[in-house]
Amino acid sequence: MQILERGSPDSILLNFAIFLGSVAVSFLIALITTEIHSSRTFAVFVIITVAAFIVGAVLLALWIWYRRSTTTIFDQIRRRMPPEGVPTTDIEGTAG
Repeated sequence: MQILERGSPDSILLNFAIFLGSVAVSFLIALITTEIHSSRTFAVFVIITVAAFIVGAVLLALWIWYRRSTTTIFDQIRRRMPPEGVPTTDIEGTAG
């Protein structure tokens, strides 16, 4: 229930995962299509590419995990609610 109280980080995780995936693909294309003469520049490009792929994949996995947990919570809440069209009674016993 704490997820409902504080809000879910789903959208932030997904946004960063998409951003890092785009960065990783862009740097990978740059590595494949251009000739980099400096070994230091090449190393920086490789490190950024690998780090972006790894962190993006971790954030995507976290997004999937959080998404499933919130879906489970919402399903549990829906199961507790009475079916639509069924009148409920309050504490005093009058139909509401």
